[in-house]
Amino acid sequence: MSTEKRVFKALFKKEINPVKLRKKKIALGLIDDLEYDYDYLRDEVGRLSYSVDEWFDQEFDKWYQAGSDLRSVYCQNSEAFIDPADVENDKNILIEIKAKADDLGIPVEDIFDNYDAYLEEINYLDELSERFEEQKRILSDSGMQGRDC
Repeated sequence: MSTEKRVFKALFKKEINPVKLRKKKIALGLIDDLEYDYDYLRDEVGRLSYSVDEWFDQEFDKWYQAGSDLRSVYCQNSEAFIDPADVENDKNILIEIKAKADDLGIPVEDIFDNYDAYLEEINYLDELSERFEEQKRILSDSGMQGRDC
């Protein structure tokens, strides 16, 4: 045995077994076949853990509350908004006021100074009511409304 081998053997007090060395090389080669880096895997598992353990409960509560609020307003009429049918008589009166003003040959604003603004509000109410009903249909189509609508 050469001096170099004896020194090497003395330093490590162990003979190198070529079979063991080959097994380590094989094992190291398998590590290269792992799909994910450990740190990346740990980060991804942590993200999923946060979603499952914390985020879901927080967001589910918000979603449930929002759905409950929407059902309350759109399906259970909790706000009891004014409806175009409620102002139908007012609209007819405004038409009659306009006709009488025209008959007298005077501007309708001389009889009722808020005529145009009042009529605009009624028309806007009609538009908003249509949009409200469309939103109610969207809610109904989404399946969120439950059996209350």
